[in-house]
Amino acid sequence: MNTVQKVRKELDAMFSKDKDPEPLFVLDLILKPNQLIPQYSVEPRDIVSKVLEVFDEGVECLQQIPQLEPILLRHLFKTHGKKMLKAPLRPREEPKRKPEDPNNKKFLPDENIWLWDAFNTIRNSLEKSIEPLYDYVKTFSKFEGENKLNPDRFVKSLDEGDNPITAEGLKNDINEHRKEEERLREEIPEFVNVSIFQINCKDIRNMYVGKHSSIVEKEIKLIAQKAKDMNYTMSTKFDEINERIRRPPKNIEELTETKKYISEIPATIAKLKDEIKQCMDMYGILDEFNFELSSGDMDQKWTLFGAPQKIIAVIEE
Repeated sequence: MNTVQKVRKELDAMFSKDKDPEPLFVLDLILKPNQLIPQYSVEPRDIVSKVLEVFDEGVECLQQIPQLEPILLRHLFKTHGKKMLKAPLRPREEPKRKPEDPNNKKFLPDENIWLWDAFNTIRNSLEKSIEPLYDYVKTFSKFEGENKLNPDRFVKSLDEGDNPITAEGLKNDINEHRKEEERLREEIPEFVNVSIFQINCKDIRNMYVGKHSSIVEKEIKLIAQKAKDMNYTMSTKFDEINERIRRPPKNIEELTETKKYISEIPATIAKLKDEIKQCMDMYGILDEFNFELSSGDMDQKWTLFGAPQKIIAVIEE
């Protein structure tokens, strides 16, 4: 295929009658506080008014074009006043197309009636073209849940009351919110063509998706805090055990009590191991979400993990 044929093929594809028309205007969808339905960055009716205003301004500009002959051939004209080219003038009211009296042979139709028709055609077409915009924006009413969703209040409510959410419950909720992120990305396009307009929905979509992303981030941090709090509680218990068995007895009664306490430690540690496993499971969930612990938290994690063996080693000394 030579260059001419290639260019012709590209032009044919560009201007194919089967191709969707390119949008003439670009509008952003914006959502103001306490609004359920978004609005456009520019009111569509204002676009209609502005286009018609530009139409009239263009016609008026034609009336300002001077005749060139009086300017270039001044010696041929007796008067040197500024003369304009004859230009059409849009009628402000619809001109009569036919005489009221059919026998009126002197009736002459307004020579600018075509301009009135052109103006009316543009106005009617634009008014018709903006109707789908109002229908499209109403489809966002189904995202009422996203509009009302407040990430801070939502996550706070999960950890309140007599039965705060567990780390496993948070893990499940995180996965649900990640599914919601994907659903919103699929349901709301970045851009969509409506009539002769291209609508930018990217900001609205990012805002809705961002709420779920924020909840995911906050819930992962909540799991980390729960793991840290449980680690502290468990480490405190082991510190108390270690301090108790190392405390020198002052008399035979205290020695007897210490021996009895030491004999019960294996059963106590067995119970504490179950709690340690719960704490380690929390750390495992954090690993699944690629949460990076601080060096201090990492040390505390492995210190707790080895705490039972440390107690047993002290007893065997």
